[in-house]
Amino acid sequence: MIVRWLTAAAIVVGSALVGLAVWVVGLTGLSNRAESICYADVDNRLGYGAYRISRKLWTPSFECRLLGNSVVPIDVQHPLEAMVAFGWIVVLPVVYAIATLALTLRWARQTQHRHDM
Repeated sequence: MIVRWLTAAAIVVGSALVGLAVWVVGLTGLSNRAESICYADVDNRLGYGAYRISRKLWTPSFECRLLGNSVVPIDVQHPLEAMVAFGWIVVLPVVYAIATLALTLRWARQTQHRHDM
């Protein structure tokens, strides 16, 4: 019984480490994508040469504030990018944790059932 719980703990810890690594790589990708989007916004507007990123997790929003000399700053919103970021930062870890827990419990029940026979 102890071995089964230690194995279950190892599965949970291993899954958490793999999930964390994938999540951090995804955060890096989201950051790079945000820069690319704002660079594209700057390239598409004459007179603007800089930007400032503004992102809120709740209510999901992502916007690039375009800045330049002798032009009025403008805000360009990207709602789809905001929803993707919210999904990656909040929804994915919760779903991953629930799935890992459910699969580990299922595995534990199956191994217990095999040992009871």
